[in-house]
Amino acid sequence: MCFTGIAGLQLILDFQRIEADVEVRTGFINKIDVQSTELMAGYAWRYNRGKVKRFSFDLEGNLKQDSRGHLTGNSLRLMFFTDFFSRINFHGGIDVGKSKHQIFDENDELAWTEDFISTSGGDLDFHWERGGFFKEVSIEGGWEKRGTLERGRALNNLKSIVSIKNLNIPESWEAGKF
Repeated sequence: MCFTGIAGLQLILDFQRIEADVEVRTGFINKIDVQSTELMAGYAWRYNRGKVKRFSFDLEGNLKQDSRGHLTGNSLRLMFFTDFFSRINFHGGIDVGKSKHQIFDENDELAWTEDFISTSGGDLDFHWERGGFFKEVSIEGGWEKRGTLERGRALNNLKSIVSIKNLNIPESWEAGKF
């Protein structure tokens, strides 16, 4: 493999905030009284020869608070991306963190839970595309450990997710013509 240059440093900073007294006139907001700060830093390398076209490592941190600045969660995610000259891509990541949830209290008002629930997960994606008869295939798999609440008490549970996406079938197959 011949190293010919650096794709460079990648930085992303994101801040989002939804006030506690927001009035939603249309649409849907799944949480209120929340703010989130996310920082992602990564580095990517590009190659001109060999099998690998591009490779990158990214580290992402997320800090969640209520609108008054009290901690409601945080997480750390490590990711990698690999692009091959053969039009195959691999992507994967692992994450760990902790989170509080919003529930309705005895007065039917939204409140944050007292306890943090530990969270973790991982994923691996494979994508291949080409011209001609069979266009592209994507396979994504992952696991996730998220908390649930039972009678006001925080519990942990394990949820597995596996999906197959973007399996393009020629129109002649869909119509039953070969």
